[in-house]
Amino acid sequence: MKKILIASVVSLTIASSVMAADTYTGSFIEAQQKKIDAQTSKVVNKERQLNQQLQFQQQNALTVKQQPTIIDKKKQQIQTQKDMFNQQKQELKGLFSVN
Repeated sequence: MKKILIASVVSLTIASSVMAADTYTGSFIEAQQKKIDAQTSKVVNKERQLNQQLQFQQQNALTVKQQPTIIDKKKQQIQTQKDMFNQQKQELKGLFSVN
């Protein structure tokens, strides 16, 4: 009976030390993983921020490239309106002028 008790105590001691070691290493690994995640999240956030800035700059560059085209179109529209106005003005002058 004494041998069974000793074997039980020894096996329980071994089991509890194995569980403690597993818990310790598990929490250690978990803590290290959290540290790694904290560092990598900084890098990932910085990369995202840089990508957003690059995208914004590319959009601005595209807008700047399109600006002359937009200005030219507006100038054409204004010129067309001026021409139409002048044409109407001439037509009105023709109606009221005496030949």
